Amino acid sequence: MIMTNGLDIDRIAKGIFVGSRSALEAASMDMLADLGFTMLVFAAREIQPKIENRRFKIVRVPLLDSLLSKVDAEMAVNAAGIVALEAKRGGQVLITCNMGVNRSPFIATLALIRRYGTNAEDALIRVRRNRKTPRVLTNQYFEAAIRAFVPPTRKTA
Repeated sequence: MIMTNGLDIDRIAKGIFVGSRSALEAASMDMLADLGFTMLVFAAREIQPKIENRRFKIVRVPLLDSLLSKVDAEMAVNAAGIVALEAKRGGQVLITCNMGVNRSPFIATLALIRRYGTNAEDALIRVRRNRKTPRVLTNQYFEAAIRAFVPPTRKTA
């Protein structure tokens, strides 16, 4: 289990965490690695730091916290698949955006659907319950995209 040492980081599900810009500013990359994170997802267009630390896998999803274009939705879905796979393999993923209210919970919710096969409503409830901020997923376009998301079916051999 990752202890976040008072940083603005909340555990959403096994291996999936959501945080804000303040968590990135308060913690060094070495500290995040020492906390056990194996992947960082930068979900805000305005926050795409240059990372020299090779201890992480880095995923960049430069979303705006406004309307959601089809391309942006596809980027978020692809990132959610990467997050779900990393968590399934035992990795610890930190998804960040500016405030940790819309963009990072958006990707985390999609990752829950991909990882656990849960429905959109249950995934939204889980993210809202586990993200310890007064408001979570207030962007109507992100919520609509989550509700419309149909995960790919798994192929059976």
